[in-house]
Amino acid sequence: MYLIDYHTHSHNSFDGYISVDRIVSRAVELGIRELAVTDHYECSDLRTPMAYDFEKSEGEIVEARKKYGDKIKLLYGVELGQMHFEPELCKLFCARNRFDFVIGSVHNLKNDLDLYFVEYDAENSKSLFDEYLSELYALAANADYDVLGHITYPLRYIKRDGQAIDLNDWAGRLDEILKAVIDRGRGIEVNTSGLGGLLGDTMPPFSLIKRYRELGGEIITAGSDAHKRAHVGSGIEEALKMIREAGFEYITTFEQRKPSFVKIEE
Repeated sequence: MYLIDYHTHSHNSFDGYISVDRIVSRAVELGIRELAVTDHYECSDLRTPMAYDFEKSEGEIVEARKKYGDKIKLLYGVELGQMHFEPELCKLFCARNRFDFVIGSVHNLKNDLDLYFVEYDAENSKSLFDEYLSELYALAANADYDVLGHITYPLRYIKRDGQAIDLNDWAGRLDEILKAVIDRGRGIEVNTSGLGGLLGDTMPPFSLIKRYRELGGEIITAGSDAHKRAHVGSGIEEALKMIREAGFEYITTFEQRKPSFVKIEE
């Protein structure tokens, strides 16, 4: 099976713990063929020039490419939060940094904390999830991303706090988001970080992966969202099997933000 991990974070992310070299060495051990290092940059922080050391982030990837050579294809990626809040600034940022791959994600609602920090209860769970979908649609329809990151992100924290969401109640809204992605020639990722936690599922779950395919979706990647070395590649084989079961024959890879397709094999 052609293994890829297109969502990982080094210590150049505010919540990362490991060097790029440590991520890549683990991926090589696991037989991963392509790896994207996609450090976090929240769009609101892009107005603070020293918020991130861009040269350090790219420099570590350049060094790792030299060290590991043809053992693995290493992509210089980024996960940009709330791109639709600062669309032109994000577009300039991406062009300046020459990324191979861009994940567009929603972590925060407008002028609010990361959804991780919310305390969910029976009253606010549905309203906040509804707001999240509104922001996700705005990003999907307007921003310059390659794939939409961890769709259904709040679900793992809603479940953490003992609450439940029935995605069937938002079927129409979710279709709108997926159609916006497809109409713009973009894609989605299957994020495996929820498999080992309380959520016990990918983001999005299989039902939405399948629905994306039914609507005509073609571009799809898989990523562990690893912030630690032990999590690199976690759940990727399972994700690829789910993607194939949903009706996809190919997984998507990128270079200089141009998609290519690799057949998913047994």
